[in-house]
Amino acid sequence: MKSKSKIRKTLSLLFSFALCFSLIGKQVKAKDPAVPSAGTLTEAEKQKIKNKNLMPGKTAVFKDANPVSGMVNTWDISLYMTARDVKETSDVVLVIDKSGSMKENSRMAKAIAAANKFVDIVLPDGNSGNTRVSLVSFESNVSVDQALTSNGSVLKQKISSLSANGGTYTQGGLYEARKILNNSHADHKYIVLLSDGEPTFSTSINANINNYDLKNVNVEYAYAQNSNNSIRIGDHSGYAYISHQNEGNAHDLTPDSYRYGTRTGFGAGSYSTESSGSHPVHKRYYDPNSGFNHSEKGYLVLESHANSTINESGFAKKDKKMQVYSIGLQVSNGSNGDYVLGKVASSSSTYERNKTPEQLETVFTGIAGKILSAMKNVKVSDPMGTGFEIPIGEVSNIHISQGTQSYANKKISWDTGTLEKTAEIDGITYRFAKMTYRININDDILALINKDQPIVQNKTYKTNGKTDVSYKDVNGTNKILSSDKGDFDIPAVDPILLIVEKKLIDKNGKEKTAAQDNNKVYNIHVTSDRGYDVTYKLKAGERKVMTNLRLEDTYTVTEDNYDFKLYESTIKVYDNEVEIHKASDHNTFKIKQGDPDSPVLVTNREKPGLAISKTVTGNMGDASKDFTINITLKDKNNKPITGSYQYSGSKSGTLTFNAQGQSSISLRDGQNIYIEKLPIGTKYIVKEDQSVEDDGYIISYNGSDKDGVLSITDKDKTGDDSIEIVNNKEILTPTGVKSDSRSYIILLGTGVLMIVLMSMRRKKIND
Repeated sequence: MKSKSKIRKTLSLLFSFALCFSLIGKQVKAKDPAVPSAGTLTEAEKQKIKNKNLMPGKTAVFKDANPVSGMVNTWDISLYMTARDVKETSDVVLVIDKSGSMKENSRMAKAIAAANKFVDIVLPDGNSGNTRVSLVSFESNVSVDQALTSNGSVLKQKISSLSANGGTYTQGGLYEARKILNNSHADHKYIVLLSDGEPTFSTSINANINNYDLKNVNVEYAYAQNSNNSIRIGDHSGYAYISHQNEGNAHDLTPDSYRYGTRTGFGAGSYSTESSGSHPVHKRYYDPNSGFNHSEKGYLVLESHANSTINESGFAKKDKKMQVYSIGLQVSNGSNGDYVLGKVASSSSTYERNKTPEQLETVFTGIAGKILSAMKNVKVSDPMGTGFEIPIGEVSNIHISQGTQSYANKKISWDTGTLEKTAEIDGITYRFAKMTYRININDDILALINKDQPIVQNKTYKTNGKTDVSYKDVNGTNKILSSDKGDFDIPAVDPILLIVEKKLIDKNGKEKTAAQDNNKVYNIHVTSDRGYDVTYKLKAGERKVMTNLRLEDTYTVTEDNYDFKLYESTIKVYDNEVEIHKASDHNTFKIKQGDPDSPVLVTNREKPGLAISKTVTGNMGDASKDFTINITLKDKNNKPITGSYQYSGSKSGTLTFNAQGQSSISLRDGQNIYIEKLPIGTKYIVKEDQSVEDDGYIISYNGSDKDGVLSITDKDKTGDDSIEIVNNKEILTPTGVKSDSRSYIILLGTGVLMIVLMSMRRKKIND
């Protein structure tokens, strides 16, 4: 319902600091509609993405505000970002542990299902061939099950045929993956390793010396020392390099004395070099001139399955295009297996720690998104706008499609990660992530209203402050998309403000101040069918702007503590002004989403009175005579006014008006009455009895005798009115004769005498 109201009132500084009111009330809410899910894009959102015409590798951010059905001043906010899949080529090697322990807890079956899901994502039907995937599996031995292919169906058949048995030759799996990718010319290369524990097999360095260029590799975990134990290189607390340039200048670092057999005599079994032998580690000496030996000449190298596995990954990571993901399947935090898999990964963000079999599908899906997406390591800062909030208790309704979020100081921080979900829009694959939450307005929005200007209808306010989205693009470059830079828009909405104002108008139409009214407080109630119930306590001239409307509803306004004998209370909503002191009067209005601000003006108008005075003039006017004056009253709707009304003046008493709105009173010369507290808009007719005119009097009303009737019909007239009724009776006399009462008596006596004499004469003649 759009208002045509011209109410434009000023919010004064007094409103901000000294508004003398109090609010008592409640609003019983029906169950609100649920906050939309963040897991899918709406058709409207897909259309927005389509309209961006993103090129491969490009990104975009959107922010929308949608009103909640059945509610007002409440919106569902959605922030979503998208990236179009890149055209750059990617080669991926899946390295899957199929050791005997994978039989436990259905690990193998669930690993197969998750890997197949991964293939569905990176090799969808109709893919362009920009991405290829290979399969390598390992137990005590290594198998290249499928060379690089873009055929997802073929690859899934190979994955589904995997079965668990044997030991854990993780290093071998990484080695074969590295060989495959070394021959790849793809723009991006990935190894995705899944294992459920620490290695139990590894390759002897001595046996494969040609595969390992130790002079140019970070041998962080191949603890080495010279024969006199004075020089140590490489442990997890620091880095050192064996190279032609610095062989004699190795750093003096503290060795890792407690992990993976880096100290002779620590550990057993799995820490022996080739799954056999009684020693926990294998000693080798490396001489830059002669290579490896057992003669304690050169640098001591302590070999283990763990160290060899970690180093194998290090060789792979020398290729700047190659990235290693590792997944620890039910590997306990802090265990040897946890430590190895963590060091195998390229970074902490590419290691998925201690995942259950049930979580594997989610993990693989996430990695697939990271491989393909042009929007990685996404972080969102999303503060609320001034005057908007996530209601208390509603923070749990912040929904995100992925990652983690927190809410503090009216700001959402969303660590999104890499865009994982996909949407097909007109045959083009887009990555996206989405967040949804619900907001409403609060009193802070009043700070945005110019207190020195009228309230402006249809004014919009931004739902959020400066929103930033930081990420790494397809090239690994740090980027920021910001609303302040115009990269995307913050939604602006038009709230409905309930404005309740109190006025007092005296009989002359002038507004009264609170001081003139002895600072009386008036109770104004606003209620609704669905439980809104607020009492406004306002003095004359005060107003309150309320921000707590939440429901589309029918609202009712009443006032209960004004002096109804002295004042008449009216309510004005939009363009309607009606009396509200009678239960039968219409005093309701509807509010729905999209309406303008709702001004409610409650005005108490002082009831007017009617003064009637009597004056008798003329040489024959009788000043002692009582003249009957008839009074008819009708309301502004032309219905008779009935009941009793007091009057004062030279006479006092009560006038009672009948069903026709009629009453009468007698007044003589010089008398007057004042009929008090008549309804506003009263129409009245004042007329004397016809007998007065028959008696020779000329009647005039306020100086006019045109009709002999004075009728006031202006329904908006609020002030007192007065009527002077003049009765004039006068007989004219001959010129030069004094015209006083004695003259009239003499003339009258003469006339009577003549009539008597003529009558006697007539009688004598007849006799």
